[in-house]
Amino acid sequence: MRRRIAVFMGELCREFQTEFSLTLREEAQKRDYDVFIFSNFGAYTSTALYDDEEKDIVKIPIFDSFDGVISLADTYDIDGQEDYLLDQIKSTSDIPVVSIRNGRKDTYRIMFDDYDTSYKMTRHFTDDHKFKRICYMSGPQKAEDARERLQGFMDAMRDAGIEVNPNSIFEGDFWTFLGADAAHHFVKVFGDELPEAIICANDYMALSVCNELKNMGIRIPEDITVCGCDDTIEGSSYRPSLTTVHMPISKMSSTAIDIIEKVNNGESVPNDTLVTGDLVLRGSCGCGPKDEYYDPSGLVNQLREDFVSIRQASLITLDVLNCLDEEEKLNMIDSYFYRTKLVRGFVCLCTEQIVEEDDQLVPYTDNLILRKVFPKEDSINESSLMNKEFSRSSIIPSELLDTEKPGFYSVFPIHHKTSTFGYLVCEMSKEYITPFISGIIMALASSYEDLKILSQFEEFAEIKRQNLHDPLTGLMNRRGFDQQVNNFMTINKDKPHPFTFVSVDMDYLKKINDTYGHLEGDEALKIVANIITEVVGDTGISARVGGDEFLILITSDNLDDHENFIARANIAMAMKNKLVDKPYDIHASFGAHFNYCNKSDSPMSSIKIADKKMYEEKLKFKSQ
Repeated sequence: MRRRIAVFMGELCREFQTEFSLTLREEAQKRDYDVFIFSNFGAYTSTALYDDEEKDIVKIPIFDSFDGVISLADTYDIDGQEDYLLDQIKSTSDIPVVSIRNGRKDTYRIMFDDYDTSYKMTRHFTDDHKFKRICYMSGPQKAEDARERLQGFMDAMRDAGIEVNPNSIFEGDFWTFLGADAAHHFVKVFGDELPEAIICANDYMALSVCNELKNMGIRIPEDITVCGCDDTIEGSSYRPSLTTVHMPISKMSSTAIDIIEKVNNGESVPNDTLVTGDLVLRGSCGCGPKDEYYDPSGLVNQLREDFVSIRQASLITLDVLNCLDEEEKLNMIDSYFYRTKLVRGFVCLCTEQIVEEDDQLVPYTDNLILRKVFPKEDSINESSLMNKEFSRSSIIPSELLDTEKPGFYSVFPIHHKTSTFGYLVCEMSKEYITPFISGIIMALASSYEDLKILSQFEEFAEIKRQNLHDPLTGLMNRRGFDQQVNNFMTINKDKPHPFTFVSVDMDYLKKINDTYGHLEGDEALKIVANIITEVVGDTGISARVGGDEFLILITSDNLDDHENFIARANIAMAMKNKLVDKPYDIHASFGAHFNYCNKSDSPMSSIKIADKKMYEEKLKFKSQ
């Protein structure tokens, strides 16, 4: 098996995480490592038990099967996640653990040189701009990197021979909430004179300061210059663009793998490795071009795509809850998978066994089964692996890892509150992952929770089934038919998939009821329903939508099933009349409309056309 690295990184869609992933991918492929990024979405609910299941992402890998671990502790949004991870690793394995930017001191840490970065930025203003009235907005002082950056500012001012006014320092939050307060505070620090520069410990605080300064009628950089740190996309697209510091993320990726290899080779490695950022001088300090032009189309397109993804993510769970069984639910999710920008996804489910260790339930079983591959059109030879058990030590079936090039994967837990069902492994592309991945995970979790409830409460499952079916004929009712049509159209909305709506109306039902009674009329309806069921088979779905009205949706890939349906139905009806001993003939009129799913016509317009054709046939029959 190829060498492997496990990475623990929360909120995988964020900007820093995306850049780190892409640079790590490139470096790992050069050195022939498979990489698995174990990610969660943080404590975004108020349910503590839900957060505990998110933390249990650390219990998926069997660490002895990996050559090393890279941890990005400050990307977690769950209290205690880092300690939970490191305690799990150290209790089961002695592989090297490398922490990026922060981390416990019992790991190999790659630290961003916050002190040097802040020092260099401050000296840019004192030496290059010759400023003396300089203010500083720090991060929260409980954070080590915030303290280091503040100390770099203080020492740079001292070395430049400038006394720091205690009021010129404002403690921020590394976010945007306190920027307005800081701006109003700073403009008063030097009396009647404005500050010459405001240095902020990160871009988000700097941007919020800039916004408030503009609201106050203060020009940037003509009246006050401003800078940040971390080089976010928001800062580069701001006007004027934000002077900042770019983290050497590619250097962090390569250094992390260097450390893992050196430790495994028995070489001595220092516990802390410092990397220095590069100053990015732009318009907000006056060092960028005066008439700078920024093309916002890329950012606008990404924001638009993310907006659509978020909107669709709110609907996908509703769609899967309307599906009746596991296959239907998974096919529905499959229809949305392309929005993630991932290559493939592997749904891996825990087996039924219950494992306990030290009186605690182990959330992930030793063996799992591969239940689904997204998207189904891109499946290679996974059919032979479906529903077969494989060892959790390989994360996915080992046959899938036998590839020419090393793989790069992300792993997300599938759980609903305290119920853990398994995990989704995604083969990552060279593009960023969209936020829609969280919608996919939530839909999977909701699907398996729904299936679990239905299996435990058979009566409820039967009520749900009856709610969508006609009690007389056993066919779907209008509600169930509409739901199935919606599912089919959603799954195939971007494909040239053929479909045919068939409108059916039984002839002379009123005459049968009036002559032979309503019970006999019911029998006649059931005969028509049986004929429809027999002819449709597995090529489509059918429903009784009114007293003597039926609707059929042919979904087959085979065009013959569409073209010959009415002829086959009439033949079946004629044969049925010869077999049943009835004092009347069974007859129904049919109308059909053929189309493709990627066309603009709505299902309702297709049904109306089929209805029109059916009534034309009905008039012909009655005139005979």
